[in-house]
Amino acid sequence: MWRPSRNLALSQALPRMLADFINVHICMIGALAAPVLYLALEGQHQVATIRLAEAMAYYSYSFMLLSVCFPLVFFMNGFYNPLQGIRWKV
Repeated sequence: MWRPSRNLALSQALPRMLADFINVHICMIGALAAPVLYLALEGQHQVATIRLAEAMAYYSYSFMLLSVCFPLVFFMNGFYNPLQGIRWKV
């Protein structure tokens, strides 16, 4: 759905976009680290090393490029609306 805000101030949206960008990366690093950590704790160090190399390759080649799309998609769906976060009193 296309709902970008017309009254969007870059000074308001940029911190939110940066926070979302960082949050997406932290979640992805955690998701890629979980199986590596599990294998290392199980004593399968060779397999963990291979899995770590695969995770690093995926993160650096695929995810880094695609992560630029997340703030754009969030913006297009109106997540950075200036009224976001305002609680209306009833």
